[in-house]
This record gives sequence, structure tokens and C-alpha cells, in this order.
Amino acid sequence: MKKLSFYPVFLFAFVLIGSVITTQAGPSRDLTILFTHDMHSNLDEYAMPSDDDNIVVIGGYARLAAAIENDRKGREGDTLVIDAGDFSMGTLFNAIRSAHSPELIIMGLMSYDATTFGNHEFEFGPEDLGQALLAAKKDNQGRLPAIVASNIIVDPQEPELATFRQAYSEYPVLPYIVIERAGLKIGIFGLMGKNAALYAPEAKPVAFSDAIDVSRKTVAILRDQEKVDMVICLSHSGTWKDKTISEDEILAKEAPGIDVIISGHTHSVLNPYIKVGNTYIVSADCYARYLGRLIVAKNTDGSFKALEYKLMPITSALPEDPNIAGLIRSYEKDIDKEYLGQFNYYYDQALAEVPFNLTKPDWDKSPDPAECMTSGLGDLVTDAFRYAVKKVEGEDSRDIALAVEGFGHIRVPLAKGKLTVNDVFRLMALGLGPDGKTGAGLVTFWLTGDEIRRLFELETTLAPIYYDMHLQITGMRVSYDPKGEPFARVRNVEVQAPDGSWLPLEDGRLYRVCTDWKVILMRSSLEQMSGGKIAFVLKDEAGKAIDDIRTARVFTDTGKPLELKVWLAIAMYLESFTPGEDGLPQVPVDYRRARVNFIKTE
Repeated sequence: MKKLSFYPVFLFAFVLIGSVITTQAGPSRDLTILFTHDMHSNLDEYAMPSDDDNIVVIGGYARLAAAIENDRKGREGDTLVIDAGDFSMGTLFNAIRSAHSPELIIMGLMSYDATTFGNHEFEFGPEDLGQALLAAKKDNQGRLPAIVASNIIVDPQEPELATFRQAYSEYPVLPYIVIERAGLKIGIFGLMGKNAALYAPEAKPVAFSDAIDVSRKTVAILRDQEKVDMVICLSHSGTWKDKTISEDEILAKEAPGIDVIISGHTHSVLNPYIKVGNTYIVSADCYARYLGRLIVAKNTDGSFKALEYKLMPITSALPEDPNIAGLIRSYEKDIDKEYLGQFNYYYDQALAEVPFNLTKPDWDKSPDPAECMTSGLGDLVTDAFRYAVKKVEGEDSRDIALAVEGFGHIRVPLAKGKLTVNDVFRLMALGLGPDGKTGAGLVTFWLTGDEIRRLFELETTLAPIYYDMHLQITGMRVSYDPKGEPFARVRNVEVQAPDGSWLPLEDGRLYRVCTDWKVILMRSSLEQMSGGKIAFVLKDEAGKAIDDIRTARVFTDTGKPLELKVWLAIAMYLESFTPGEDGLPQVPVDYRRARVNFIKTE
């Protein structure tokens, strides 16, 4: 039964509150909570480097579905299946989200009870997200997960949000739900954290209110009005090694009354869980690599005791749900027809072979002061930027002095073996171009040497706190003192000349820079986070400020104006390598080790 009343004024400007209640009679029993977060559209299985330098095939919703069904079987009335957001954006299934909404539809088929919005749900803006919600509502096969979003602010008068408001109401998106399972009345609400909101510039004009303030008020409603036995928060906020910024640990302390926090956003692997007061905080990595299981029992004082906690790997050792597997294959055909065909590629097309694993650096390990702070994978990405721009510009191409990408935009490692179009897209899956097509495109512009020097302070000062802000670069190298004043730690920058020699960076000189569209969208966030210390003005070759950054985009061909997408640039670069014995281009062994682009000095 669903009951509706008006939203409290402090939470939202419009739409209705909903509580979804499934009646279960009898005394309370042990409750099993199955959870995921940050699945990022990884409907298909994928290969990952293993600890012994081989590969392991993991993930995939067909196996995740089988794991959920096996765990729930016979205990459906005592089991919750929930997710903490970023269920979309990360694979080629992005390209068909607004038309088919495969993520939500399959989550419904997998018996998910609820999810929330993560920052990446807004990757393509509120309009596209609204279309995806409407598509899910139209094409669902009998069940969809509830979506709870408690601190979202949606202007009821903003014309730009018309589709989103319609979808919000029709899906509907709710501030909380109440479900009865295992004889317990359970309130579930969802949050967008402060850091996650900062990483969602595309969400505007949608905004997000303070998570802690909203949590306190929502917990009060659930406890005092809905009379729930248990409160679960689907929090897209995350945990961090630095406890002063670890949002979900702070939330548990500042908003008492939450029994369980499913902690998304930071892709954390919490094993064991974190406990703050009476609140359990759990996380299960990302990309459907694990299915988390928390079993709790109610204590006599109303709190809960964890009886079991486990992160269950989703690997090729598990069976597949054949119906889900078949549905995924049909969506892949839609991807070929509706997106990849325009680039003359297809989903599982082999592009190259890499004879070694290309992994991402482990920022939790403190590198030696002399070690580089980038990776061979990052070198491959930024080298591809320069190659592809030169390729499409032809004889008119002007040298790119600096190609730069944020570590957080390089999403996955590349496992050794054949690299397909799907693998390459997963590597650089984020963003939507101004052309309205999936995938961020490349942009080029000019910056002065002193602006570039300030940009590198992102690596010296913010990246040690927020690991996804580490920079991957080609064309320059930087030395810095990590003990210097924040945002004033760069000591020396050199530029690589076309002949391979290294020259000093000149503060007043203009240098051509290449990066992706999504990085540019983060400029205001970087300026905000640095207190104005990291700021730069995009310029043309003559040094004049660029009024419309869309004019700085790179296109594949003047006769066919497709944006040069980041993934496409990498595909082109892979195809340029010398073929091996099997005829596929081989990734050069040089990329096995990272170049020294950032050097710590004392």
C-alpha cells in the first residue's frame, strides 16, 4: 500500500511524500541487507588485473542477479536489496540510458527495493536523467527500484527542469520510503554528499541542501511520525582516510538515529565495517565487483547488532541468470545501432592487444620522493590526446605543449589481452559533449606559463587529499616541495620541445593545452576548492579570452562534424600501433612503466 502526503517545506519545494509499505506480520527476525553502490552501468562482465599479474573476469548483472536470487531464496520476506547511487554512467550503456534506461529496468528485475541518485546520475544533466526515468517507467517489466533523494532541491518554476519535474513525479522520486521486512518497519532515505555534489556541475539548476541537516529532520520524521524500528541511509557521500573529511563517519556522529549507512561515492572497500556509535557504515567497492551482505538482529534497547558481514565477489565462478544475460545482449545491439554506428565501430570490436596489465596507481601507498606520480595508463591516455588531435587536424595542426587528464576521469585499468571498443569506452566513459552525444570530447586552448604553473598546484595540494584529482600529463614535467605552503609548492616546470629536449616554462608565454570537456566543466569547482588560487582563462592562439568554449572543441572531420571523443582518440591511437603476430596492433612495452612527470623535492 502506498500513502501520500505533502513534502515538509524544509525538504522540498514541490511534489509529494510517499511511503511504500509491504506488510509482514509477526515478531521481528534477523534481517539480511544485500547492498551495492557505484555500479556505473557495468551491466556486462569485465576483465581486471589480478594480484598475480594475470586477469580475472568479474562483475556483470547476469551473475549479480543470480547471486541476489540465490541469497534471497526462501527468505524474501526477511531480505532488503538496496543501492547507494551512481547506478549509471561508466560504460557504453550510457549511450542508450535516456531511450531505454537499462540500469533501472534490470535493477528492478534483480529485485532491488531502493536506490538513490549519485553525482553521476546527473552526468548528462537533469533533462537526460528525466528522460531515463520516464523510459524506465514506460518500459519496466513489472517492477522498478524506488528512488529516494532526501536533500535534492528542484525549483518548481524553472522551465529548464520541466521534463525532470514530470519524471520526478511520475516515477516517482521520494524523500524516503518505509518497508516492512523481517517483522521490522524500516525507513530508508537517500543523500547526495557535499563532495559528490561538487562533482556534479552538470546537475544545475538542480541543487542539494546540507546532508546532515536534512538527515536529522528526516530521521525525526521516520522515528516520530512513521514510528519505524530501523533507519537506513543510502548515502552517496563516502568515507575517507582523513577522518576530518570522511563524510559518512561525520554523518553518523552528527545525525544520530541512523542504524545503517550504505556508503557510496568513494568506491571504498570496508571490510570490516565501520561503527560509529550505534551506526554501521558499510561499503562494497564499485562496478558490481561485490555484493555486500549485512545480517542484523534487533537488541532489546531498539539498537541493532551485526550478526554477519561479508563482501561476496561476483566472479565468473558464479552462474548467470539467462534472462538478464539475454536482455543485456539485446541492449548491446541497441548500442551498436543507436550510438557506435556513427563512429564506424561496434561494441565488441577488437582494437589492439596489450601484452601486460595497465593498472592505476595505488595512492594509498606513499611513493618514494623520487618516484613518479603518474601511471603508464595515464601516459597512454594523454599521449593519445596529442596523437588524435594531430591526426584529425592534419597539416594545419599546431603543437600541443601539454595534454592533461584528471586521474578520476580514467575509470578502470586495462587487463592484458585483446582490447575492445567496450574496454576503451569503459576506460574514459564520463561526460556528454555539447553535441548531445555520449562521451566527453577533446578541447584545445592556450594558457600562459604562470596559469599552467597554478594548475599544477592541483597536484601538489588538493590531490594528496582527493586522490581522483591527481593529474596525468604529457609534454611537461614538474618538481615540487610537498612541505611548502599550500598552492605554492611548484618549484620548477619544464616543457618538452619537439626534438625531445627540455626547456624552462616561461610564465608570460602562451602554450597550447589539450584536455577533455568534463575537466573544463570543473573549473569553477577547482577555483572554489582552492580559494581562488587555481584559476585560469581559456584563450585562443592570439591570447584573447575564449567567450564560448564550444568553439575550442576538436572534431573528427570537417566534412562530418563529430566531436573527437576521448574514447575515440584512444581507439585511434591504439589502432596506430605496429601489428603483432595475430595482426592486431600491439601496445608498446614502454607503457608498462610510467614516465617521471611529477617529482617531489625536499
